[in-house]
Amino acid sequence: MKTKEVIILFLLINICIAFAAELTIEPEKINAKTSETITACIKLNNNQSIYGADFRVNKPQGMSLTNYEFLNRTNNSMTSMKELKNEIRFGILFSPNSTGLKAGDDCIIKLTYNATRTSNTELNLTGVFLSDAKGQEIHATTKGSNITITQPSAHLSCSDKIAYQGETTKINIYAKTNNTNIGGIDFTQEYDSRLSYMTASLPQSLSAAMLATHPSSKKIRFAIANMNITGTNHILTINYDIIGSSGISVLNFKDITISDTEGNLITTTSENCNIEIEKFPSPPSAAGSGGGGGGSSKKTDKKKTKASTEAPASAQDYYSSFTDAKKETKEPVFTTQNQEKKEETRTEKPEKKTIKKKTGTKSLPLALISLTALIGLGVVLLFQLKK
Repeated sequence: MKTKEVIILFLLINICIAFAAELTIEPEKINAKTSETITACIKLNNNQSIYGADFRVNKPQGMSLTNYEFLNRTNNSMTSMKELKNEIRFGILFSPNSTGLKAGDDCIIKLTYNATRTSNTELNLTGVFLSDAKGQEIHATTKGSNITITQPSAHLSCSDKIAYQGETTKINIYAKTNNTNIGGIDFTQEYDSRLSYMTASLPQSLSAAMLATHPSSKKIRFAIANMNITGTNHILTINYDIIGSSGISVLNFKDITISDTEGNLITTTSENCNIEIEKFPSPPSAAGSGGGGGGSSKKTDKKKTKASTEAPASAQDYYSSFTDAKKETKEPVFTTQNQEKKEETRTEKPEKKTIKKKTGTKSLPLALISLTALIGLGVVLLFQLKK
C-alpha cells in the first residue's frame, strides 16, 4: 500500500471517530419486583451537534410504559412519540438555524415503567438514525439494558401441637418473605368449639404494634403494623384453652393481606395447622391391674375349659387339676433345672394322695360284705349246734 493511501485511510478513520455517537439505555442492569416502578433513561454521548434523531425502543415482557419525558438537552426542538405494536418510536428534530443537540453525555429521554410480572428481559434500541445540520447520517453505536423482575411473596404458617383437655396451649404464627420486606400483616384465624381464645402477644424480638378484635363465631382478626422484617420470623403467639373432647382441631387462616414497607400488596400463601387434643391418662389402680393380670392368662382359660369338659374322677381330682393349672400361669418364662424338678415333685404328690383316696372309697363296701357274711355264718352254726 502506498504512503498516500495509508494517509487517506487514517484520515477517514479519524473523521468517522470524530463524527461518531453512542446511544445507550441506563442503568445497564435493572433488578425490580412486581408492582414496582422502573425508571430508565436514554443517554446520548456525542462530540458534535446533532440536528436530527430517530430511533425505536422495544416493548419488553413484564413491563408497561406509564410515562416518558424529553429532558433539557432536547429543548427548542420538535419531539414526537408514536407507539407501535411491539415498539415505541421517538423523534427529535432541530432547526438548521439552531445550535442543535449540543455535544454532551447526558440523558435525553426519561422512561417510566410499571413491573407487571416476573420476567428476565431487555430494553433495546433499534432503527437508530442521527444526522448533522445538513441531514448527513452520523454513525452511532447502541447498548441496551438487562432487566430482571421478581415476584415478592410472603407465606403465613403456624405450629402443629399436641395438647390435653383442660390445659392452655400456645400457638406460634410465622411469616416468611421472598424478595421483599414486610411492613404490615392483617389476617383472621378460625378455630372450632374444642378451643376457646384467651390472649395473643408479639414476641419481644419484634418491634411492631398489634390489634386483635373481639372473637366472634369462633374466629378472631389480627392486625400487625410498623413491621420491617425479611426472611422467616416468629410474629405472634396465640393462647387457646382446650375445652373440648379429644380429636383434631384445625386452625384456619382467612382473609390474609400482607404489604411491604411502602404499602404495596404482596402475593401471599398460607398453611393451616392442627391441634391434636388428647385426654390425660388415668392413674393405674390395684384392682384394675389385678383384674387385667388374671384376664390375660390364656393358659389358665384353656385349663379351666379342659377341667370342665373332662369329668374328673372326684372333687379332689378337679381341685388338683385346677390348682396345677393356676401354678402353670405363675411359672416364669425361663426356669432352671432345679425349678423344673421342684415343680415335678409338687405335681406328683397330689396324684399319690388321689390314688390313696380312690382305694379307700372302693375297699369300704367289701369289708361290710365280709363282716355281714361272717355274722350270717356264725348265726347258722349257732342254730345247728342247738339242734
